[in-house]
Amino acid sequence: MNPYVAALLLWCCITAVAEQRPWFIRNIRLYGAEDETAPPILLLNPEAVTPVPVLGYPFVTLEVEVDASVPPALEARFIHCRPDWSESHNVFLTVGLTRTTLFSWEPATVNSRYYTYRGRLRIPNPQVTIAYAGNWKLQLYELANPEHLLAEARFFAVRPEGSCRVVVYSDLYASKPGISPAAVTVEAWVQLPPTLAIDERVQTVVFYRNHRWFEPYIVSHEPSLGVAAERLYRQPYGKSISGMLPGIKIFRAERLPAQNEYRVLDLSNPALFPPNAPSPIRFPLADLRRNGSFSEWADDGAARTAFLPPYLQDYVPVEFILDPEGAPPLAEDVFAVGSFNNWKASPEWRLTYDPEERLYRLRQLVRRGRHNYLYATGHLNADTGTMESLSFEEWEGNTTGSRISFWAFVYYRFPDQGGYDALITVGAATLQGPLQP
Repeated sequence: MNPYVAALLLWCCITAVAEQRPWFIRNIRLYGAEDETAPPILLLNPEAVTPVPVLGYPFVTLEVEVDASVPPALEARFIHCRPDWSESHNVFLTVGLTRTTLFSWEPATVNSRYYTYRGRLRIPNPQVTIAYAGNWKLQLYELANPEHLLAEARFFAVRPEGSCRVVVYSDLYASKPGISPAAVTVEAWVQLPPTLAIDERVQTVVFYRNHRWFEPYIVSHEPSLGVAAERLYRQPYGKSISGMLPGIKIFRAERLPAQNEYRVLDLSNPALFPPNAPSPIRFPLADLRRNGSFSEWADDGAARTAFLPPYLQDYVPVEFILDPEGAPPLAEDVFAVGSFNNWKASPEWRLTYDPEERLYRLRQLVRRGRHNYLYATGHLNADTGTMESLSFEEWEGNTTGSRISFWAFVYYRFPDQGGYDALITVGAATLQGPLQP
């Protein structure tokens, strides 16, 4: 056979195999500017002058890692949402909002077994501009299959107006027997300029712990906004609104379980967690139940990976081990929730109980770096696919000695463009005091 014909046939075969190889997304995350520890808050007019500087960034970055023969042709779409993350269904907000494909791809190092390419997408970019403030979902689709949703991430777009001062107080709640009753009450003190100081339009404030954007605590004049959030948590929380604009309006989320300082999973040492490990690496010591005690400071819920050299930018197969110390297995499901899965409980991160070893176990791939995490209980609604009765008190306990930060997002109901919830200011604080931009 002619060698050129043979080479062409070989190339065609390789191309066909590459095209047929299944591919998948390994991980996705959004963060502010180029700082992987920053919340994904986009300032729509960063030059705006406000009484207090607003926390946020001139752009946000999407980072996605895939296991594929070649970088996939991905398309990002944007959906405006209400404060509870239900879609706004307002066509005026997406007029002229183009989809974007401006991903920049870089190959994984040659020793990486579990992903092949890392892509980044900057928002805004020459193809897309976010014109309206509020909550935004970023959804990924493959151009060849535009109806199949691949992944979704969340970010905030704020048009700075006025100020939001956040205050966190120590409190108590009615906990289970044997669990510390330490709690926090969080307040957002909202003050707006005269042009926006229409009291009935400042309807909603949503509180989050930093990086935990799937766990909103909603305080609103509109009762329907808080229904889904009330089902999410096992422990109900109090809500109150006082004051009136043009003065100061105060939104309160009361008696939230304080939780504990995060556990730390540090996979940066290649001697303990070697590259290309053939099987999941079991932790040297099992995780145990805590009741408000901790041994080291965490990173406020962030994943830290950028400090690693390129040859260690990979994934590590690990085995989580949770030891109930002889206690019988719980009726509720147990989940590992942390910076490695965007703080979202899901079936893939549910631990199973091993009756022979009498341990909870989970095998997963985790991006190498330093992660924060907790163990949660709850159950997944089979009909809706959503988490319900989420709680961290069983395995973590509570303490007001942690440095977890609480963030408040303030929404204004604009009547134009068909009416929509615009995010107008953001504030943050810990029990030790406010956070500054």
